[in-house]
Amino acid sequence: MKKSKKNFIPFHLFVIFSILFLIGINFLTRTGSAHPDIPIRVVILNTIYLAIPILLIFGILMIILSVIKKKFMIDQIDYSTLRFLFYTSRIGGIIQILWLTIFILIVFLDDRNIWGGKTGFYIREIPQLVLAILMIPAWKWSLVGFIVFGIAGVYYARWVFLTPIAMLQTFLMWSAPLLVVAIIFIIHWRFQKNLIEIQSEN
Repeated sequence: MKKSKKNFIPFHLFVIFSILFLIGINFLTRTGSAHPDIPIRVVILNTIYLAIPILLIFGILMIILSVIKKKFMIDQIDYSTLRFLFYTSRIGGIIQILWLTIFILIVFLDDRNIWGGKTGFYIREIPQLVLAILMIPAWKWSLVGFIVFGIAGVYYARWVFLTPIAMLQTFLMWSAPLLVVAIIFIIHWRFQKNLIEIQSEN
């Protein structure tokens, strides 16, 4: 089996995606930071919180491009890369589920109508609960993960059209992370299938 002596993630790719990550963070947080009445600690916490989906998007995209580049360079994916893709897809999915859950919880705590807030909280938490349950089969079968997170990404994309003032921000926070997680699920499934086929031929 051929091995690449180059780094898994090229330095220039890391620099490019780091810059894109900083631009994305600035794009999501510029509205809050522009108001001097908001305490600095709130701005910092909000920035850290909003950094999670942006980190998922650009981090996973960087991994996807690195894996594709490695595939073309050595024409084969080894077990260590497959294992890395396996855990990246699963952990990325869990992080985004937790992020969505916390987001809804923040909305619930900010709701002045306590009972109405509880009803809204329970209703809004149903998709996250379904995602969390479906993570069980998705953890074992990457194809299931691709289908589940792909559908979830499309489902949450509807919020983009319900919030026309902040369409791009909503897409980056809600839908895009789920879609890139779905992509890395299908890449892992495809490369794993190719490796099994190669081994069966040998």
